Amino acid sequence: MPPWVRGVLEGVGLYGLWGLLAALAALAAYQVHVTLVFFGILIVKNPATRPVGWSTATISGLSRFLVLVLGGLWLLLVGFLRNYLLEGIRLRRLRSRVLRVLLIIGAIYGMSYGVLFLF
Repeated sequence: MPPWVRGVLEGVGLYGLWGLLAALAALAAYQVHVTLVFFGILIVKNPATRPVGWSTATISGLSRFLVLVLGGLWLLLVGFLRNYLLEGIRLRRLRSRVLRVLLIIGAIYGMSYGVLFLF
């Protein structure tokens, strides 16, 4: 196989892997969003824990704010992840780096889902 074909295939594989990890990170961010909105609803529903001026309409604003913050964090992660994977290829440690990222994303998703499951 010519070297240029091999380079193209490696690039396509890298960006496919990057896209897959970005999609999984977006799924984890969505799960965190759902969990935090659920806690907001629980806080508003209980008169003892409800902050002054909060109502169910406040949850809509909270949800929009969380989308903004979590979306910004996701964007930073995706930008960081590309360079992290490229460096992994250069150092011949791509597999361990991908596994580490998958474990971190899985832990975030699992903790968020677990907390939501408990309540």
